[in-house]
Amino acid sequence: MSAETVHTPPQGGEAPGAGVQALVRMFHVLFLCLRVLIIVIFVWMVFSGVFRVEDGKEALLFRFGQLQSRVIDPAKGPTAVLTSGHWYWAWPYPVDYVRKVPAQQALSVSTDAIFWPRVNPNQIETPDPAAVENLPLVPGQDGYMLTGDTNIMHTVWTLTYRVRDAKRYYLAFYDDSESPATSSGSRPVERGNAAIIRNILANAALAELSTWGVEDVLRSSRTSPTDPEAKELLTDNVRRRVEEHLARLDMGVEAQLVNLVEIQPPTATLAAFRKVSDAATEQRQLLEDADTYAAQVVPAAEGHAYRIIDEAKAYRTRIVESVQADSAYFLTVLAEYRKNPETMLVALYTDAIRDVLRQVETKYVIRADAEGRQEIRLQLGPEPPKLGRGAPPPAASGPPGP
Repeated sequence: MSAETVHTPPQGGEAPGAGVQALVRMFHVLFLCLRVLIIVIFVWMVFSGVFRVEDGKEALLFRFGQLQSRVIDPAKGPTAVLTSGHWYWAWPYPVDYVRKVPAQQALSVSTDAIFWPRVNPNQIETPDPAAVENLPLVPGQDGYMLTGDTNIMHTVWTLTYRVRDAKRYYLAFYDDSESPATSSGSRPVERGNAAIIRNILANAALAELSTWGVEDVLRSSRTSPTDPEAKELLTDNVRRRVEEHLARLDMGVEAQLVNLVEIQPPTATLAAFRKVSDAATEQRQLLEDADTYAAQVVPAAEGHAYRIIDEAKAYRTRIVESVQADSAYFLTVLAEYRKNPETMLVALYTDAIRDVLRQVETKYVIRADAEGRQEIRLQLGPEPPKLGRGAPPPAASGPPGP
């Protein structure tokens, strides 16, 4: 039979001491505080795990380092990518870890100083580049590119892209940290997805410029080598190369736009390139003026030519119709003449006399008398005008009488 410890109240009905009572009250308070703390921790664990994915982002949920999948849309089934516009819940760190990745929004990278000199901003349009034209080009410090005709150019490129597959983007390439600085004091190198995309852009621009002449690079366009009637844009070709690199690496991003932000030749050749640029600008201005003059003169000349042609056609029609009418009249007269020559001669003579007399204002008819004599009376002076009623008589001419 095991022994049991029996607590008996103090003999004589004595109450516990004040110290014991204080200790009991303290334990009561501690247990109450512990209970409240447990409730607070539980509430915090429940509500701190609630999060929302903002617009333009997607999220990945990791539990003890393993990617988790959830059913967001029953029609699509479980997915590891948490889309924007929804509320989610996860255990607090370190149980769960949520990584938000920018997606469905435009991101951009730039080559910055990769192909740009240390000093000297774009001076190709400055009036006096003498202050910088003697600066030497230091390989390893100054960035530059080589064109297809072995000319040196400085450029700055930007690429706008969009994250298409957040899972592939984060798990395979994403790294927002930097490499530690070396003992030689060099700057930390950016790593991860942005650095990879920037290097892809730089490689694509470098490879594309090596196939272009310097004049085409300055114009950013050229005639297609395969189709003489087609034009190629430098930025379009660079974007095509970037897309090929991204598809080969399967980075989960989509290239949208490539821009050539800055372009300039080396500082030592700025004056020569400025003259070429001025000549090209003058050429474009002259061509524009010629096009404007042609747009004004050619329509007027065409209208004048059309008017002359229309007038010539109308004149030809009128002359041909007149000749045809004369020919028909002549043939008709000829047929009648052959039938009755004397009658036609009298008719033609009468027509001729009538046409002549129609053009004479004053006509005189002279006829012979019975003896064959002809008498002609001509009025040598004009007949005075007849006076109307109430009109004064004309003044007498000549000197007045005595």
